[in-house]
Amino acid sequence: MEYTNNPLGATKAGIRFNHAANVLRTWWSFHVKWPWVKYRGFIRVGKHTSFARLHVELGDRVQFGPYCEIAAPVKIGDSVLFGANCHIVGKHDHTTDVPGQTIWDGERQANALTVIGNDVWIGNGTIIVSDGLSIGDGAVVGAGSVVTGSIPPMEVWAGNPARKIRDRFPSSERAAHQGYLDKTFKVKR
Repeated sequence: MEYTNNPLGATKAGIRFNHAANVLRTWWSFHVKWPWVKYRGFIRVGKHTSFARLHVELGDRVQFGPYCEIAAPVKIGDSVLFGANCHIVGKHDHTTDVPGQTIWDGERQANALTVIGNDVWIGNGTIIVSDGLSIGDGAVVGAGSVVTGSIPPMEVWAGNPARKIRDRFPSSERAAHQGYLDKTFKVKR
């Protein structure tokens, strides 16, 4: 058992208990509550998180904070963290441009699959307005951001709309981290 990504001050006994409880909770959640969600490996789902009846794939070691909502088709890689109150919503959920028709009566359109890579951190309160965008391996999205377009690998983005703040690593360290990601996740892909 790994003793990583746990609250400060947690004991090994407490971590083992929480891990066992999470394994049971995950099985119940994805076999009874959300059976359409495909998952592979260890998943943590915070309270009041929900998944719409759409194409949803979760990799290994994916964590959702409380009050997250997944309401668009998405494929999420391995070792991905979502803070609390994060939302993935479809860009084309409601037709708004038909004269003489209310939004309520408008036809709902399909949204393309959004792909979130490996080793990604989505900060608290982020909204991803999705229609086939991608968030690359190693990317970080700052808290409170509104993501409306694709984010390249290993960049830090934030704001409304989200824009590049900086590279996650200096160029001299980027290649080393990319090699680590390639080695770590190549076996799992």
